[in-house]
Amino acid sequence: MLFPPECKCGARGTCEFRHGRKTCICEKKYAERDGRCTETCMDNADCYNEGRCLDYNGGKFCNCFWGLSGDRCEIIDDCVTGKYKDCREDRGTCRYDSTDKTAVCVCPEGK
Repeated sequence: MLFPPECKCGARGTCEFRHGRKTCICEKKYAERDGRCTETCMDNADCYNEGRCLDYNGGKFCNCFWGLSGDRCEIIDDCVTGKYKDCREDRGTCRYDSTDKTAVCVCPEGK
């Protein structure tokens, strides 16, 4: 049976229709958040880059600071698609500065 395109639970879930509504049935350690199966957390230590593990609609999920994404706040947006996307190609290291809450490109010594 094919489902409408708006049913996008992601790779960790399947979509079922129950009582006229779409529902994501998620794998263990995943729960539905905003229409897709997202990895859950137990506490703040499960979240990267100072993300916080918070309750949301019956599950616990990492809540990321602005500029971070991914189920565990592991993606630094500016390092992937933003102003520092070429940092690694230039032999730098793109990382998240937790003091300034922003991405920084750290250049090799002498550059």
